Amino acid sequence: MEVVITCVETTGAQVRLSDCVAFDQDITTMSVELRANGLEARRGVELLDHDGFARFLEQLAADFLGWDDRRAWRSYDEEFAVTARFHSRGRVELQWTLADTVSHAWTAAVTTWLHAGEDMARLAADARELFDAR
Repeated sequence: MEVVITCVETTGAQVRLSDCVAFDQDITTMSVELRANGLEARRGVELLDHDGFARFLEQLAADFLGWDDRRAWRSYDEEFAVTARFHSRGRVELQWTLADTVSHAWTAAVTTWLHAGEDMARLAADARELFDAR
């Protein structure tokens, strides 16, 4: 199973979450791929709390009427991060970031825009299914 997040404004901007594997009840690995305008970055990431990531997305979906400021989630080693901002007209800006935390040689980020209602609810449900299927 995989989850593909496609920007509603620029369909070339995509994030792909796939290859989710549980090593035990606490550690999950998955592949994260970012694509936009010629940029392609892919990295295997380790999540100590995949449920925390799923809950982050579920909370964004539940708050479809909006929120103030920026919300953020990061993996424990900060090699994968997502920040969210609510904008007018019910749109959510999600910035997805991958980083090489060993050599610090590179960081890549892609921004996707989704509708706050159904799009965010679908993303949250798909992410939960991805983790439950591991």
